[in-house]
Amino acid sequence: MLYKAKVAASETYNTALEAHLQARLPVRFAPREAGERLANQGKRAVRELIGVPPELVKGWSARRRAIEHRTDELAADFQRRHGRVPTNNEQLALAQQANLETRDAKHEPRTLAEQRRRWRAQADQILGRGGVDAMLSTVLHQPKAPVPQLSEQWLRAAARQVVAVMEDHRAVWGPWHVRAEAQRLAREHDVPLTVLSDAVEQVIDLSLNAHSIQLRAADDGAGTALYSSTRILDAEQSLIDRADDFDAPRLPTPLVESAIDSSPVALNEGQQTLVRELATSGQRLQVALAPAGTGKTTAVTALANAWTAAGGNVLGLAPSAAAAQQLGNHLPGACDTLSKYRWTLDHLDRPRPAWWEQVDRRTLVIGDEAAMANTPLLADVIGNLTSRGATVRMLGDDQQLAAIGAGGIVRDLAERHQAPRLDQAVRFQNPEEAAAVAKIRDGNPVGLRFHLANGRVHEGAGTLAYTEMIRAWASDRAAGKDSIMLASTRDDVALLNQLAQRQLMGERYRGRLMQFDDGTQIGAGDRIITRRNDRGLALSRSDWVKNGDRWMVHEVRRDGSLIVTSERNGRRTTLPANYAAEHVQLGYATTIHTAQGLTADTSHTLLTGGESRQQLYTAITRGRGQNHLHCATPAGDALDPAQRATTELLVEIAQRDERPTSARSVLMTVAVNRETRPIPSPPPTAPRQPSSLAR
Repeated sequence: MLYKAKVAASETYNTALEAHLQARLPVRFAPREAGERLANQGKRAVRELIGVPPELVKGWSARRRAIEHRTDELAADFQRRHGRVPTNNEQLALAQQANLETRDAKHEPRTLAEQRRRWRAQADQILGRGGVDAMLSTVLHQPKAPVPQLSEQWLRAAARQVVAVMEDHRAVWGPWHVRAEAQRLAREHDVPLTVLSDAVEQVIDLSLNAHSIQLRAADDGAGTALYSSTRILDAEQSLIDRADDFDAPRLPTPLVESAIDSSPVALNEGQQTLVRELATSGQRLQVALAPAGTGKTTAVTALANAWTAAGGNVLGLAPSAAAAQQLGNHLPGACDTLSKYRWTLDHLDRPRPAWWEQVDRRTLVIGDEAAMANTPLLADVIGNLTSRGATVRMLGDDQQLAAIGAGGIVRDLAERHQAPRLDQAVRFQNPEEAAAVAKIRDGNPVGLRFHLANGRVHEGAGTLAYTEMIRAWASDRAAGKDSIMLASTRDDVALLNQLAQRQLMGERYRGRLMQFDDGTQIGAGDRIITRRNDRGLALSRSDWVKNGDRWMVHEVRRDGSLIVTSERNGRRTTLPANYAAEHVQLGYATTIHTAQGLTADTSHTLLTGGESRQQLYTAITRGRGQNHLHCATPAGDALDPAQRATTELLVEIAQRDERPTSARSVLMTVAVNRETRPIPSPPPTAPRQPSSLAR
């Protein structure tokens, strides 16, 4: 119960702290601004007192950073001397040593007034003459927050907002999720301390009992009830209904065989079977499972060629612009994002893409990375496509990373209709690695033996794990290999980027530098990544700057714009100053989630112990040649503590399954547990008389 409640407990504390301070002092809180623009991408904004300068916060955090930095240095030195990472007790001793080494010289006991004068002197040094008085004048003279009228209308609107946030993040939620969001909402609306507790409880009650649907009752009184909403359940059912329709065109067998035989890359038996099933099933919506590295793109290219040979047209859709670009490099038709389709559907009075008008009963839609798309978006897009007569084939892997939102429906669709799947890995140069990865995909830690026995697992204490990983990556790059560095969190990616930049660039002169509030500098020679799609920044008639694109910087111009060259296609362009300031970061390393869909010669992934099986599996399937794991979490007290700790860390990750669950599957599980099955019905059988594309 404590684990489930930890986020809600944190949000409760933060809300209470703000409310108490605002009740006693003339202060206000607001989301932290540009100083954390990159660290908080994709995260909720951190709230701070209005008027406290970022440089003061940073300066007063220096002591903690100094201790952490010195602890890392001591741990790395320990590993060099002893040939292993320190145990838990040894790590604690190193932290205590770092605390002592970085502590200021001892001083005589101080009164509170003396300590406050010392803090004032430190703040004066950071902010300059008059800076503290100016800060206090701002901080302590904030207008009183407007008190919301906590009417029934406000409470119901707040509950609807809470549930909307739930729907944006998951298909199934529990009371702790709702409590955490209700606390955030109360904080954002400055609900006063006097009514805070009552208001939060009412919002929680309305969110769960008026705007959610209970899927499973609590069985232990500890918040184990599960909920969803009408919107999520309707979206899931809409997709089930489309998959149960068998009224789509079927391609003639000779035409399908011709496309298979004429493929520039010979299709293996599994790929051939996949093409035949997707071309001739007659299913209006069909899902196919394609684990990483099994030759999905080659197979769907043959399918698309067969469809166009029959007189049809092909449209490719994907969750991200980068994935759509990859798909478009192979399909004989336009490719775009699911979000672009949905945006066009919502703005039919605006100019539409050329491919929009071509969607009809002759259209085959091939959707890539289906498991990464959230369920309501899939339902809206596929519902419109099928209403216009299109046939839809969605490919994905339910064991890789899933949607940042409501998900789980792809697995349901695959199980309901026994989806065709690819099993033979063709990406890996070593067949033993392919077999090992297949085991890890299914949660079998035996697959890790390959990586442990073949020098693919590395360990390091403190920052040594980071620096050794960067050294190995840089060595691969120097040898002419396309190599990528991955980590599970943005914080680790940011640290890897800074260390890699320091190691590769050193003291080299890089011309004018672009400075960011978080301390990042970008100059000529740096590798960067763009973090937002911008169709206005065209590279060609059909290409533009995309989220996840990597670039080499040639020049930082006086106005703050960047002259860059794309690593994807070699095209040179200029990123405007406003785009560069908000949507550019160093690109030596990236998150595992961003890397899904990428292929390289080698990969190097940092593991700290909190990763899931899906993250591990995605990371170790990026490299054709080798995939390395760099473990940075020391633990254990066995005879061989370092080896035991590393192995246990990897086993725990391989067994940590974080696949999303659909609301429908929860209902089915509850029904099975009650020895009844009210939800699922047998999938319909295919009609005997096939229809053709021409009819």
